[in-house]
Amino acid sequence: MVLATHNENNGTQNPDIQNAVESRLHFTFDVLVSNTDDNARNHTAFWDGSMLTLTPAYDLTPSRRSGGEAKQAMAIGRVGYKMSQLVGCVERTSVLLLSEVEAREIVDHQIDVIRAEWDGVCESGRLSKIVRASMWERQFINPFSLYCY
Repeated sequence: MVLATHNENNGTQNPDIQNAVESRLHFTFDVLVSNTDDNARNHTAFWDGSMLTLTPAYDLTPSRRSGGEAKQAMAIGRVGYKMSQLVGCVERTSVLLLSEVEAREIVDHQIDVIRAEWDGVCESGRLSKIVRASMWERQFINPFSLYCY
């Protein structure tokens, strides 16, 4: 959001900043993996004197969810939306200079990648079938996060 705000305030159209924002719609990824403790210190950029470049994602901590409803620690957008639901996140992506259509394309891709890579990642981490089952659709792609999306 800082990059989009910087871009908006300076009246510039920097495609590198726009591409970085689009490739890092990471608050929706946080919702998809139940990373509810995300905070401002987890959103950083490198500054070379003229250009901002986002740092890679770090400090992702999927939280256990016993039910559906959850809230993010950090507000999404300018009005303070905190629900862990994609529909609300996508509705607020204009702050990132993205249309809802563009945001949905990115989110749909995130969902597809999580689903496609789930088994391989679990194999790599040597997670038992019981652990995998306890995490799938609880921490990872919880149905509440998809509600009304």
